[in-house]
Amino acid sequence: MEHTFGNLRNGQNYELYPVVSLRGSDMLVTPQAGHNLELQVSSVAASSVTNSSAVLAGLIVDYHGSMAIDSYGFSLNGKDYASNNMDSHGRFTHKIESLQPSTDYEFMAYVIVNGVRYVGKSVQFRTEEDKFHYCPDDNHPHAIDLCLPSGTKWACCNVGASAPEGYGNYYAWGETSTKSVYSWDKYQHLSSWGDAVNIGSDIAGTQYDAATANWGGPWHMPTLAQTQELLDNTTSVWITENGLYGRKFTGSNGYAVFLPAAGYCSCRHEPDELGQLGNYWSSSLDENNPLCAYIMNFYFGDVYCGVSYGRVDGLSVRPVR
Repeated sequence: MEHTFGNLRNGQNYELYPVVSLRGSDMLVTPQAGHNLELQVSSVAASSVTNSSAVLAGLIVDYHGSMAIDSYGFSLNGKDYASNNMDSHGRFTHKIESLQPSTDYEFMAYVIVNGVRYVGKSVQFRTEEDKFHYCPDDNHPHAIDLCLPSGTKWACCNVGASAPEGYGNYYAWGETSTKSVYSWDKYQHLSSWGDAVNIGSDIAGTQYDAATANWGGPWHMPTLAQTQELLDNTTSVWITENGLYGRKFTGSNGYAVFLPAAGYCSCRHEPDELGQLGNYWSSSLDENNPLCAYIMNFYFGDVYCGVSYGRVDGLSVRPVR
């Protein structure tokens, strides 16, 4: 004899055995069999793929809300990324960031129920080519349009650098040339009684601007507002470019600039914390403490704007126009 059962649920265990009715009594007949209706997981697709990120989607087929799900997410190139946004239809997604441009990736959606891991078939995708490399030639600098609200364009490299990943030169705030010692007694804008000389609350485009002095107008040091605009309107990731660490800032149009972690010079010309820290001058003075000016500061974990920093140290300069 045979019978077809309907309305069974994925991921549920069922016991099957025949029943014989004899003279009004039901008897359970052996042998009995167990059957696990295996959970079906689908690796749907990768969407919103950029040069550094992608949104992965998965699905539990014939999902029902009573499933005892331990966890779910995606395995990308052997590494698990948990998700937490499953909807009432069993669909779930997760955005993966810090991917490398022009790279092939493979992922599988997974769901763990009662300690058992179920996976979907593998799906491949490729990240976009990195538009950061689209400088038209090696005759740097180039003005990179990051689609910022003000229309400000950021240079592709630091003052003194010959490539986007180059560290470039180090300047004390308000000085336009490098030197062997960065100390208060060697600072050009210190009065005889130990106070900083007032050279203006914003030196962008003036004779004290290292960008304008070395590259000419309309290049100038970014103001505090322009550095904040960069942070507010781009995505930032810590990457390596030609073996050097730094942060890549990508605009909504896909174009990006790379700022190397060039460290800083304090008391001597040899920089400290190379490859670990990036300190970039703005043109804005800290008027509450005139011995300091504002910088953009970053490391592998995060990036900050509006940090007040002593004017005497040698920091990087990334021009804008």
